[in-house]
Amino acid sequence: MQLGKVPDKALEYPLPSATDSARMESEAEAEFQAGNFAAAERNFRKILPTTHFRALVGFQIFLCLLKQGKTAEAELLARNFPTSAAAKNPSGSYALAAIALSQGRSDDALQLVENARRRFPLTSPLYDKALSEASLKP
Repeated sequence: MQLGKVPDKALEYPLPSATDSARMESEAEAEFQAGNFAAAERNFRKILPTTHFRALVGFQIFLCLLKQGKTAEAELLARNFPTSAAAKNPSGSYALAAIALSQGRSDDALQLVENARRRFPLTSPLYDKALSEASLKP
């Protein structure tokens, strides 16, 4: 499954309205900040098809999976995040950093985050915040 793509089979969740999407995004953020990663994941998945910030929401889903111990699923999802020089957001670098942190490789994580911050100075703070809220800091 690709992030932000509606699967061919029936949707698991109906698409929310703009008002519902904003409410669910707030709820997902609150659950995420409280460490309720299963609930946050459900809400983030509901808003993913309609959000303007698909890469960030996808990254938050990835973090939810990682924090729930669903490492294989998280690593599979991380493959969807761009890491090449042509990447338009830092999601790939931050996903690799989160995996490195979960494996105890903090120096590698710090280097990935610092590179992402240089390349994406405007959006990296959002990813830094998500890492911090998931208790993953390089």
